Amino acid sequence: MTFHPSFKFILVYEDRPAGLRAKEMSDRLATMLEPECHVTTEAWNFALLSDSLLRDVAAEDARQAHMVIISAHKITALPTHVKSWLEEWLPAREGGKGALVFLLGDKDQNEHISEYALACDDLKNLTNVNAMDFFCSHHSQITTPANVIKMPSAKSELFSDAV
Repeated sequence: MTFHPSFKFILVYEDRPAGLRAKEMSDRLATMLEPECHVTTEAWNFALLSDSLLRDVAAEDARQAHMVIISAHKITALPTHVKSWLEEWLPAREGGKGALVFLLGDKDQNEHISEYALACDDLKNLTNVNAMDFFCSHHSQITTPANVIKMPSAKSELFSDAV
């Protein structure tokens, strides 16, 4: 029997477009981890976290996660119930390193960059206290680092009919 370590993503998103962006990111990262690592993903909409019972379930998922990705594009500050959810599970997080990633804004919303800084600062302060790595990126700042090889897309020349 072969042992495969596991890696758990939690996606927390404002709406469908933000959820898709978080899912795309987790999928890209999962392709780098698999098949050597068993990857699981749980997803939670901001609205679901307003229910106390569901918030507790999501908090338990997040305590066990290796990476939590929060994705939003229409907000300049985290909703109170989302911030409460973070404050609930971060201090009780299970051992090991972890990362919190905040994806915000979208390609059509560059005018709110300074306002997004407030939400990033809130999250950074929470993760500093609880020893998690933190990454915050506005859509216009998202670039691929030089040491990362871009995966070909279905529309790339690798899949063209040209001979």
